[in-house]
Amino acid sequence: MRSTIAAILVRTEEVISGDDKRHLLCQRENKIDFSEVLSRRKILLCNLAAPVIGLEAANILGQFLVSELQVAGMSRPPRQGPDFWLYVDEFQNYINSGFEQLLSRGAKYRISLTMANQFTDQLGHLLKAILGNAGALVSFLVGVDSAGTLAKDFGINPNDLTSLPKYRAWAKVDADCFTLQTLPPTKPGRSEGE
Repeated sequence: MRSTIAAILVRTEEVISGDDKRHLLCQRENKIDFSEVLSRRKILLCNLAAPVIGLEAANILGQFLVSELQVAGMSRPPRQGPDFWLYVDEFQNYINSGFEQLLSRGAKYRISLTMANQFTDQLGHLLKAILGNAGALVSFLVGVDSAGTLAKDFGINPNDLTSLPKYRAWAKVDADCFTLQTLPPTKPGRSEGE
């Protein structure tokens, strides 16, 4: 029992070490009203860059934010209230039970998820739930390991995903599967028309 408590304390200390992280994570009361963010259609941007606050703190804070948004969204009556869009990059770092519920029941509460990550192997047991619940799926160039899994869902050959040129992607919306062309990023200091 003592070793378990010691391990928890060590991990907690690692996460909240430093005044900036402690100030961010150890407030007496929540200053963000997540229900208000949803009901008043506010924009909540959270920079959880690991180099800034540390990987452990970023992951814990991201899981907390996802859970709070999930609770706020699902505390509304089903199919009522404004639509809410949650965009999460590198979402495999924030996977918790809240994400699982959002995947299976989020649409009922008018919550749409846009999730991005690098490899299907990062998703573990959630991959099946993601592919089964996604209304739209987009895949750019992927490695061999991810291609085998995604190709089945797209109904295409894995080579179609491993040989995509830059700015091309496969997309699946409902049952329709097609390729699409995106624009290259604009160079800093230039507009798209230049």
